Amino acid sequence: PCTVSGRYSGSNDDEFFKFTAKAGQRILVDCWGQRIDSKFDATLVAFDAQGRELAKNHHASRRDPLLDFTAPADGVY
Repeated sequence: PCTVSGRYSGSNDDEFFKFTAKAGQRILVDCWGQRIDSKFDATLVAFDAQGRELAKNHHASRRDPLLDFTAPADGVY
């Protein structure tokens, strides 16, 4: 379990975070924007080390995305 805090700069630049996961490990990423009264409108996407998209979510809780996926193999995501 961990928490990652960030700050949106207002540009349309993508932000990336890398993490290591084991095969079968469930990963949950919950992004709070609207729930903390921000105009931030995020999309969460998980990619494998080769850049293939594995999961994507734009709106799970109003404008806030929740990404829920299971790592298909040991590796960096």
